[in-house]
Amino acid sequence: LNKQNLVDRQCDYTCSNNAFKAQQAAFTIDGAWALKTYEEALGNNLGIQQLPKLNGEYMQPYYSTFVLAFPNDGLNGANKESLIKFAKLVQAEKFQTLVWQKLQDIPVNTNVLNNLKAQQGTELSTLIDAIQFTKPMPSTASMIIVWEVLNKGFIRYGSGALTAEQAGLFMQGLAERSIANEGDE
Repeated sequence: LNKQNLVDRQCDYTCSNNAFKAQQAAFTIDGAWALKTYEEALGNNLGIQQLPKLNGEYMQPYYSTFVLAFPNDGLNGANKESLIKFAKLVQAEKFQTLVWQKLQDIPVNTNVLNNLKAQQGTELSTLIDAIQFTKPMPSTASMIIVWEVLNKGFIRYGSGALTAEQAGLFMQGLAERSIANEGDE
């Protein structure tokens, strides 16, 4: 794509995100987390759509969720009651409504989700429709390594230090070594 002048190899996520918000890019591929900032920047000029089909098949991006986790078996500790109250609070209708309003993230509270489906236009329904073609992102320690390796590989490719093929091999080797070393710790 770079050789065809369709993308600028020097333009990272922040650069392409800003270009899209400034209407200097025709499209972007991003997650629900970015929707609110795009709405603020583009207003009625924003349209969203799920990823297109490729060779007749829907693309299957990963999705992830926010989780509420308590370390050291906290739900059985001295703060049990406070943690349960907090967990209930973040799942309550008022909080979940704010999740949609502030983050444009799909609420887990069924009542809020159903109310939003009834009120909202195409954005929420597009997000919900798109979910059926996604895969859950693995939630493992290895995924942390994958993200770091991707970042390192893209930086080297973007700087011109490695070709695309070299960056791919670099990332694969680094991931394999890092994951193997993770078991040694």
